[in-house]
Amino acid sequence: MPNGGFGCAYCKFYSPGKCNLRGATISSDHWTVCANITFMEGGPTRRVVDFLDHKPLDISGVEVKGSIYTIGTFGSASEGYVQIPWLENQEIMLNESAFLCSVCSEIRRPTKYINWKGVDVHFCSFDHYLVWRSERILSGEAVDEDFKGGNHFSRKEHFSSLEVIDENTSSEQRERALRRDFWRRAFRGLRNFAFLLVTALIFTMILNHFF
Repeated sequence: MPNGGFGCAYCKFYSPGKCNLRGATISSDHWTVCANITFMEGGPTRRVVDFLDHKPLDISGVEVKGSIYTIGTFGSASEGYVQIPWLENQEIMLNESAFLCSVCSEIRRPTKYINWKGVDVHFCSFDHYLVWRSERILSGEAVDEDFKGGNHFSRKEHFSSLEVIDENTSSEQRERALRRDFWRRAFRGLRNFAFLLVTALIFTMILNHFF
């Protein structure tokens, strides 16, 4: 699974706000990932919006692999980031207002919520979202995209931790990362040019010496 900070924004299947492979709306493209992510040339430092003529990859014959995941924490960031699965193509989002949790009936702020069948369903935590998500799947109301070998993944222990790249924790830091990547590539280009130039000079000196 790709690194946390480099999410859909860097994927060839993505156009701003939309996954063209899955037909899903993406509201937080740096904090959303899936197993189908395919980076732009040069790796996960080139956003699709950096390419004015970018067209999403052809999706014909592409196998959709597993769920889409929101990257978040069950506690503080120091506890590590995890991949929190969507329910089908419906994103789990954050709301700064206070709402009643659909699982424990506690009123919390901020809350997590998902728009399911046209209704916003709120949760006090990702744990309770996973409880609700599991109920939808076990009742047959929804499909678990990560269903494998009879094991239904429903608890936070089932979802792997991610090391989110520090330079991607804010838009300013992401811009700095992109600038560093540009200068690194420019330096490599100059270094290669200097190597070829020195090689040509040495070859010329050898020719002049013998001829």
